[in-house]
Amino acid sequence: EPWRNNAFDLARGPLFCLQAIRIGADETLLSWSCHHILIDGWCIGLLWRDLFTAYRARRDARPAWTGPAPTLETYFRRLGRTDTAAARNWWRGALDGFSQGTPLNPAEASTDRNDPRYFELLLDSEATAGLRNRARHWGVSLPCLMQSAWAALLGGRGGRWDVVFGLVTLGRPPETPGLDETVGNFLHTLPVRVAFQATDAVGMV
Repeated sequence: EPWRNNAFDLARGPLFCLQAIRIGADETLLSWSCHHILIDGWCIGLLWRDLFTAYRARRDARPAWTGPAPTLETYFRRLGRTDTAAARNWWRGALDGFSQGTPLNPAEASTDRNDPRYFELLLDSEATAGLRNRARHWGVSLPCLMQSAWAALLGGRGGRWDVVFGLVTLGRPPETPGLDETVGNFLHTLPVRVAFQATDAVGMV
C-alpha cells in the first residue's frame, strides 16, 4: 500500500487526491487523500455527495451541474464587515487579569506507546454512561464536563487557580447563510478560561 506513504507538499500540491486502485476483476478501491488544511470534517459529507451526484449523472448521461456553491471568498467578505473592535473588547474582558501561561511540561508526557511516560485512559461503556448521567444531572454537556476535568487537571498540576487552554471548535455560525454548504476549513482554536475558588469541590460520578 505505497500510496499511504506519499506525503503532501504544501509548496507544490495537489493537496487533494483520488486514486482508483483495481483489487480484483470486478472490484475497485477508491482512495481519497486530502490535507486537513483544505477542509474540516463537515466538508466530507458535502464532497462525497457532490462526487456521487456527478458519478450518477455521468452514468445516466445527464447534466450534473446544480448551480454555484457558496465560496470562502463570500464568507471572508462578510467576515471583513464584522465589528472587530467589539470582538477585541470582549476578548480583553474575558482574559482580563490573566497574566501567566498555564504550565504544561511536555517532558512529562509522550505520544510513544513504548515510552514509560506514555499514558492512555480508555473508558468502557459503563464509565461513559456514568459520565453522561452525571453531565445530565448537572445540566451540562459531556464535552463541557470533560473540559472542566481538563481544566482541573491543569490547575492541579500547575498549582494555579486560573487556567487557560485551547479548544478546537467548528466555526460555522448558523446566522451566516450558506456556511453549511461551503467547502473549506472553518476550525478555530479559542482560549477557554476557567477560574477556580479554594472552596470549589469536584463531584464524583
